Amino acid sequence: MSASYNAPLVLVTVGGDHHPFERLMTWVENLMLEEGSRLRCVVQYGTSTAPIGAESHEYLDHAELLDLMNSARAVVSSGGPSTLLEARRMGHRPIVVPRWSSLGEHVDDHQRAFAARLHEEKVAVRVESEQEFRAALAAALDAPRVVVNDIQMDTFKAVTRVGDIIDTAVRDSSRRRRWHRTPAVAQR
Repeated sequence: MSASYNAPLVLVTVGGDHHPFERLMTWVENLMLEEGSRLRCVVQYGTSTAPIGAESHEYLDHAELLDLMNSARAVVSSGGPSTLLEARRMGHRPIVVPRWSSLGEHVDDHQRAFAARLHEEKVAVRVESEQEFRAALAAALDAPRVVVNDIQMDTFKAVTRVGDIIDTAVRDSSRRRRWHRTPAVAQR
């Protein structure tokens, strides 16, 4: 049974990274199979498998993502800084599920370090297990939106900017490794 449009909206986004994020999609599917009659869940799943029970979109344009974020009671995202900044700007304390390189979700673990920092600053909730995901989501659905002052936004923007720089560096480094031969190969 699917939820009505009057049910609390949970927005889940994996961002634009090309790595699948099956771990988060499994958590969402399990949630919707158990709680789907009382929640409306919209998922931007990227290259992952769309979770059963959720309204799923491979990608959402920016305006549609912002509109959904504005309507959502809770926002769940990977550790990509831009989405987290937008969620925070709209008064959400986003639930961050950082990608793990050991599971093939990203090339390194910079999202884990970034999410830990946001969690320490109390501007986001980092989760790394399905149980933590469920607990954080229940708390977010019960909590009012936060009022974000200018100092908090400035701090968050600075931390997010560092995250953007790291994302760009990792992406550029990954491209160079694919397209350039290593010195050992070049000498043969």
